[in-house]
Amino acid sequence: MTMTITEQQTKAQIQHARLLKRYHTLCTKKGLTDEDKEALLEGFGKTSSKDMSNLELAAVIGSLEGNRKQPTGDKMDTWRKRVIAAVFGYHKTVGKAMTMSAVKAVVTRQSGYATLNKIPKARLIALYNYWNHATQQAKAGEAMKGGSND
Repeated sequence: MTMTITEQQTKAQIQHARLLKRYHTLCTKKGLTDEDKEALLEGFGKTSSKDMSNLELAAVIGSLEGNRKQPTGDKMDTWRKRVIAAVFGYHKTVGKAMTMSAVKAVVTRQSGYATLNKIPKARLIALYNYWNHATQQAKAGEAMKGGSND
């Protein structure tokens, strides 16, 4: 028996609704704050969990349930270094000199965690994306300033 396109879409919509419910239930059980949820979503380039595909929702649910391996120390270290480099890059673009301790203070304050090593991977990815976007915006602003003087 073959399913029509409408039946397939309906099954996918039902599965999506179940995955969304499971995602939100797990977020509540884990005690995730709105900022934590936003960080998870930003890792997928989404602003709402409703915008996520079934595969993306399944991946997030798997990580929340602990079915996926935790990132190794090397991968976490790589993300920490990327965030630090992104913050340095932004401040270089806007012409402000920063020290390593100042960058660490900015990152920990922005993340809401006490130390850089306590920040989870999803939050590091979100911070990395934030600072890269801020750098792009600063460069675009500088380009507009330069172009308006002609």
